[in-house]
Amino acid sequence: MCWASAQNLIDRKVKQMDQKVQRVEKLEGILYPVVAGNGRLAVENEVDVGGYWFPKQTQFYLCHYAASHDETEFPDAEAFIPERWLRGGPLHSQHHPYSSIPFGVRVRACLGKRVAELEMYFAISRAILWLNW
Repeated sequence: MCWASAQNLIDRKVKQMDQKVQRVEKLEGILYPVVAGNGRLAVENEVDVGGYWFPKQTQFYLCHYAASHDETEFPDAEAFIPERWLRGGPLHSQHHPYSSIPFGVRVRACLGKRVAELEMYFAISRAILWLNW
């Protein structure tokens, strides 16, 4: 086997592994969110949400586990289906972009998100290699 053929084979295997890891990594954050939930306090104004009025100083709490297991957003939410995260695939889930935000977003996003994702990537890669998936 020549060097170019070996390098091509390695490149293909790495690309396949990367796709598998990304699917499983995304699914892990959905099935078992990093934190149970987030709370926010509506301090300054009253809030109207979907026709319901909430006074000042109302505490709102988002349960990540419940949100990411909502059958209206994620059909068959309890099933292990990594292919649902492949864009353009037949099983791709057309969920709302904020239906699952395990690490938060914008200024309130988890500071350790990238480190945690990198650790998950390495752990899942090792598991895939070990299981010969």
